[in-house]
Amino acid sequence: MLETLYQEKLVLFQELNKVTDEIVALPCEKLVEDDDALEKIQKSLETRQDIMDKIEEVSLKIRDFSKEISDPPGHSVLILQKALQEEIRKIQAQNKNVEGTVKKSLVELRQRTKKAQDGRQTNRAYAGRITDSEGSFIDKRR
Repeated sequence: MLETLYQEKLVLFQELNKVTDEIVALPCEKLVEDDDALEKIQKSLETRQDIMDKIEEVSLKIRDFSKEISDPPGHSVLILQKALQEEIRKIQAQNKNVEGTVKKSLVELRQRTKKAQDGRQTNRAYAGRITDSEGSFIDKRR
């Protein structure tokens, strides 16, 4: 039973690794320019969260089952635990890449937003204001 739970957990971590690979494959320029890429990364992040929730459930089952059994884990369980640790290391390295990609995209987006705002301010400064040919009424009462 414990071995099957660890196998299930390993499969979930491998799925998480694949989804993370898809996110890492998207360049930050594409995230800023393409709405489809943004939707794709959002769906991938939702999928990742679902997988992590399943991993949490399996981990709780493993913990509960381990409390019931006082025997030390078998050789196959130890091998599965090592494989899990390796998958976790891979995912952690990929998470750093994903975080870097998202941060670069945010910086690029902020720069474009600032550039657009500066352009509007420049247009307003040179365009001037149109004067009304009719007078304007100013109410002095509050």
